[in-house]
Amino acid sequence: MTRLIRGILLTVLLGSFALPTQATARKSFLSDVSLSLQFGGRYVDNAIRLSEADIDRFQNSPQPFETPLKAYDDWKNELVLKPTLRLRLPQRHRLIAVYSFKMAEFANNPFLNYQTHTLNLYFRPMSLKRWWLVNFRAFTIPSYYLRNHYDRDTGAFHAARFQNWQYRIAPRFRFWKPLWIKFQAEFETLYYNTKFTEYDGEMISVGLGGDYNGLKPFNFSLMYLRNHSDNIGHSSTDGANWNSLDPLGSDTEYGDATFDEDEFFIRGTGHLTHLFSIPIRGNINAQLRRRIYTTDNSLENDPFHRGRLDVRWKITPSITAAVTPTVNITLGAGYEERTTTSDVARVEEIKDFRVREAYIAFEYELP
Repeated sequence: MTRLIRGILLTVLLGSFALPTQATARKSFLSDVSLSLQFGGRYVDNAIRLSEADIDRFQNSPQPFETPLKAYDDWKNELVLKPTLRLRLPQRHRLIAVYSFKMAEFANNPFLNYQTHTLNLYFRPMSLKRWWLVNFRAFTIPSYYLRNHYDRDTGAFHAARFQNWQYRIAPRFRFWKPLWIKFQAEFETLYYNTKFTEYDGEMISVGLGGDYNGLKPFNFSLMYLRNHSDNIGHSSTDGANWNSLDPLGSDTEYGDATFDEDEFFIRGTGHLTHLFSIPIRGNINAQLRRRIYTTDNSLENDPFHRGRLDVRWKITPSITAAVTPTVNITLGAGYEERTTTSDVARVEEIKDFRVREAYIAFEYELP
């Protein structure tokens, strides 16, 4: 099923970008082509989301740390290429295809480097009074490093990496001019490298939200998602005493990580002021996730998941200056925190984390 979906998306992508060639004889189909380039740097004070207990081990333990970090903080360079294609369709409709490629490289720990690919297709009427829009989105991270985990089959620590795919459909409707109502359905997969297939999971999400622009120059967005993740790989392991298998008492390979989650997004954006005739816009994003693990395993066999509750939130304010019509500069910061509640104190100790970051980005849009 997953391969079929990927094949359909690839066909749509190739077909969308092939249309301009076919349209040379009918230029009315091609409305516009643009390309934006973004380059930035980001300081992250906790690159792999270590707990305070892990940071203390990294700094003070005489034993080598299981993940080969040179430092637990890092500087990350990011490059984003985003071509956009706008097409006029029959019956006065429009298709907008936006492909985004992101490359992230870490200065101190290059084994954390990763890439992402995103394809967004927007289908809507061309009328200025349009009242509906449908968004199809596909996203993938081909390989993302988490950290080194203990593998019971080899009795040693190995790198845990996963491949992530997300597929989304999100129609939205406007029955009142300042307000858009949007719906969202998403399917996501997380498949790990061969040493950690026990972590494999599939998630289904459904959500409802809205965008309100009736308080100009400010716009506000709100989204609620209900997520259900099935840890499809957990059945390949048997119940086991966690302390006897993991020398650090920190492994989550054993047990059932299936969970239900409530997720909230809030966003506000708008014009703030002018500085030397340069318009300044502000933006703030906030995300809250409340995750409950639903395993039927006993606390003895599955202490990392039985009765566990994770509350995770993130806030990212930023300001953007439109230096010229084609050049933007953005300054931003972020704070992320996870707090775990469990009947096992050790689980809380190693699962809580905090991350702080600050970044600068330059964006140039080719005319």
